[in-house]
Amino acid sequence: MASEFRYQRRVQFAETDLAGIVHFSTMFRYIEEAEHAMWRACGLSIAERDGHLGWPRLRAALEFRSPLRFEEEFEVLVRITAVVLALKAGKGLVVLPAVQLATGLLRMGTIMVVSRRLYPELHFLRTGWQRSHLRQILSHSFHTALQRAANLFNEQFNTVIVGWFLPIASVTFFTIGASLTSYARSAVDAIAHTVTPRISALEGGGDTQNMRLLPLVAGRVATMILLPIVFTFIFRGSTFIGLWMGPEYAEVSGRILLILSFSLWFSGGRQIISASLLGLSRHRVLVPAVWAEAISNARSIWIARA
Repeated sequence: MASEFRYQRRVQFAETDLAGIVHFSTMFRYIEEAEHAMWRACGLSIAERDGHLGWPRLRAALEFRSPLRFEEEFEVLVRITAVVLALKAGKGLVVLPAVQLATGLLRMGTIMVVSRRLYPELHFLRTGWQRSHLRQILSHSFHTALQRAANLFNEQFNTVIVGWFLPIASVTFFTIGASLTSYARSAVDAIAHTVTPRISALEGGGDTQNMRLLPLVAGRVATMILLPIVFTFIFRGSTFIGLWMGPEYAEVSGRILLILSFSLWFSGGRQIISASLLGLSRHRVLVPAVWAEAISNARSIWIARA
């Protein structure tokens, strides 16, 4: 099979709206149909009988180009990624981390090349540095890696819990609500990413007053940005999910979103404080706390199973 798969389709009358064009939500069904057809062409199935492996959709996006109308023929092009090729080659799930590692290294190399072209004055110094500088850099990077690993574990742990104790289909309902809160946090991430270098520059310049004021102002801004989003999720979350994903997901995913929204509002200040400590290179104090949370979460599975 080639690295591309093409799926032919004709627009049905039931797939159009009052304007006579295909409703945008139907596009996701076309994508899913093409994906399933690709798996069948590989001799596989998206849902094997008596299988215990699921494929919950974590993220999907569309970009509108032109409308599709009744009885028009169109083609869905599916590009096969390295993950699908690895599975097709019979390498199994073990090869997936290797694919992700290779992708990460490729992205890092691309960033380095682009950075050197944009900033040619950047170069590695062979002289003029001391061991204390290297020790400080490695210590900062090590604690940053530990903190982010624990945060990633805690973010994905709820999905693991749902998949462990409930049917695999329940992961989809949870992922819908969790994805919306993750999108909301991305707005605060944009603020937090500017806080880290700014507070570091203030510390280097000896501006203690503004250094203390910056986390307070940024925390208030982040909280106020999240406030209308949280209220929308609480009072109109189910309605939005029904329009976005379909009415069959509205009730269950809406309740999940309601619960997650309460903690979402308080996450803004936490992100700003974490970014501030990172800029001051004092984030190591957070590492024991986040890992204690991660260990307690992992222990909860063992307790529940026992």
